[in-house]
Amino acid sequence: MGIYFRVGKSWKDIEYSDGGTNLIEEFIDFLYDGGLIEKYELDIIYELDPYGDAEFGSHDILHIAERCEMLLKDDLLQDYDGSKDGTGDYDEENPFDATRFLTELVGLCHMAIEKGLHLFAIGD
Repeated sequence: MGIYFRVGKSWKDIEYSDGGTNLIEEFIDFLYDGGLIEKYELDIIYELDPYGDAEFGSHDILHIAERCEMLLKDDLLQDYDGSKDGTGDYDEENPFDATRFLTELVGLCHMAIEKGLHLFAIGD
């Protein structure tokens, strides 16, 4: 199960194949279990419906970028075992890279702010 993040002017503009990043449920669980959702005020990500969709405006985008940057800076992801592929199966060849995900999400947020776009979260 995952949530796909994309940017665009509207739902019709979203490009599903390029320029986005994907979040898996196991990483959300890691953040929650480690108290990082609360510490970094990432409720906005935690509360996303994995089967629904959400649209974020500039205020929320800035919040997401700021909090993800803080999490990256504090280097707390070394304990995350990215060997879960989103289905709960072990996937040694294609582990989920939490640092890459957060870096890509921050990049999407900055691009959305610079270009006046919205951030979209699309559930499975």
